[in-house]
Amino acid sequence: DDLSNWYVRRCRDRYWGSEMNNDKIGAYKTLYEVLVGLSKLLGPFIPFMAEDMYQNLVRSVDPNAPESVHLCDYPSFNPELVDEELEKDMEYVRKVVVLARAARNRAVVKTRQPLALMIVNPKNDEERKSIERLKDLILDEINVKAIEYADDMSQFVTMSMKPVFSLIGKKYGRLVPKIAQKLTEIDTLKAKSELDNNKLLRLDVDGEKIELLPEEVEIRVQDKEGYVTESDNGTFATLSTVLNQDLIDEGFAREIVNKVQFMRKEADFNVIDRIELCIVSTSAVVDAFNRYQDYVKNETLTVKADVYEGTELNRDDMVVKDWVLNGENAIIGIKQIKK
Repeated sequence: DDLSNWYVRRCRDRYWGSEMNNDKIGAYKTLYEVLVGLSKLLGPFIPFMAEDMYQNLVRSVDPNAPESVHLCDYPSFNPELVDEELEKDMEYVRKVVVLARAARNRAVVKTRQPLALMIVNPKNDEERKSIERLKDLILDEINVKAIEYADDMSQFVTMSMKPVFSLIGKKYGRLVPKIAQKLTEIDTLKAKSELDNNKLLRLDVDGEKIELLPEEVEIRVQDKEGYVTESDNGTFATLSTVLNQDLIDEGFAREIVNKVQFMRKEADFNVIDRIELCIVSTSAVVDAFNRYQDYVKNETLTVKADVYEGTELNRDDMVVKDWVLNGENAIIGIKQIKK
């Protein structure tokens, strides 16, 4: 997961760059080093698959290398290559990113739709520094314009608690109604924090000490209008879901880029091929394209674009496909420009 679903995905733009610059070379070399090392690590456990990896990665380009992965030295740990600060930063940032993604999914807002604001609650200076050091990565990964900090999520959600009666009934008997009443009177946010951190909630009910486990308390969280929040063990990520016209237009532009890239791949265009682009759609899509045409053209390698309102696209020389872009019907055509 660290390699394929994080590092490789985060480096896609570096791999796909049209120029073979130092950044692209560095990305490829790092990935190559990891995969070769992985083939050696896996040798004793999945020998045939490891051998296949090694032959493809190493022997195919270096006939002087050891004949088999099983003739190579087993990889050794080099502490000088470990950046502990970066690893701690990335571990925390990925936790925040997972929460933010979950919030997007629950709000049914695609990652391609930019949002204005993300709010997080670093619990100490180190966590805050981690976010600051990797802020650009977070902004790009979650597709938000800004990050702000908050101590708690009370301004973004409303919370209520009640006991799970089927679990505490036999345990506390006559005190159950009073426990339920007590849960409505205490600070829900503090109680949730106590449950998250200590895995136990202590109450004083009629002079008796009550201890409730996390599974014995039902916590209901309701997002306030315009926000969506996800939390885990005291860490939360909140997204503002309010869209202004700038965000809506950029969302359309990103949708166009996504669909054109899909069409390029489906048509088996080379990644460096320049194209002619034609879009027939509604005024909302046309206006958004006009506003973000430089971005769209740059991302899709478009040399010539014709975008207008309408319902028909009559271009037999183009690859044409119907799409729905954020609720708006659109017809997109692309044509490979011959050198």
